[in-house]
Amino acid sequence: MTFASSRLKIDRAAYHADTLKQQFEEYRKSDPIRVTVWIADDPSYVNWKLEDVRPIPIEWAVIVGDIVHNLRVSLDLLASDLVSLNKADVDGVYFPFASKADDLDMMIKKRRLDGAIPEAVELIRSLKPYTGGNDILRGVHDLDISDKHRAIVPVAGRIQIGGIGIGYLPNPNNPKTPGGYGMQLRKAAEKRGLEIGERLPASFELVFPHNMPFAELDMSETFDRLLQYFSRVLDAFDVVAQGRKPDLDTIKF
Repeated sequence: MTFASSRLKIDRAAYHADTLKQQFEEYRKSDPIRVTVWIADDPSYVNWKLEDVRPIPIEWAVIVGDIVHNLRVSLDLLASDLVSLNKADVDGVYFPFASKADDLDMMIKKRRLDGAIPEAVELIRSLKPYTGGNDILRGVHDLDISDKHRAIVPVAGRIQIGGIGIGYLPNPNNPKTPGGYGMQLRKAAEKRGLEIGERLPASFELVFPHNMPFAELDMSETFDRLLQYFSRVLDAFDVVAQGRKPDLDTIKF
């Protein structure tokens, strides 16, 4: 199988993503976030407040880091295989990322990808792995770097009660992020079944933290899409290795 090592890394990322999904479902079933509703000073409104919050397990940050790292490493293994297929020296070969488009060719040489066949190098250019180019590849790369210095702690987001959007729990990495309080017209709240004085379970999703790539996106959904995207990237290079031209439309996120 072509690029077997890279595909095994993506499989490992998928394993960790499934683990995270299963643990999150168990956590969500326990109703860890509840909301209290009470009449405001103006009786035509109600206030609500997030209470009885059981924190997101901190150990999930390790699982998220493992998913991201396996995806990122799959690219470096791909780079080595591309150079090896051209019977060039693979020492010091890495997948190139640049801070801007003008630096990409320099990084291709610095990461020794110029040892791959020209068609593979051209495909790398087409993928635009630089800031402002390919936000998907660059996002995974930046998350992997970030995880070496600051844990990627998932956040409870898209919180709702009775169809009313509340927002996000504050991000432990950024105490200034909002979350937890609000106001709603009393008639609208009562119509949606929000009982005054009751602590109501809230629905929510697991999202990426603020001020990071993929911020506030649903984690499970995004990881599923990333796994598919990275597999399609490998498939495109497989086409190149067979001497054919890949269809870039098939590897869109």
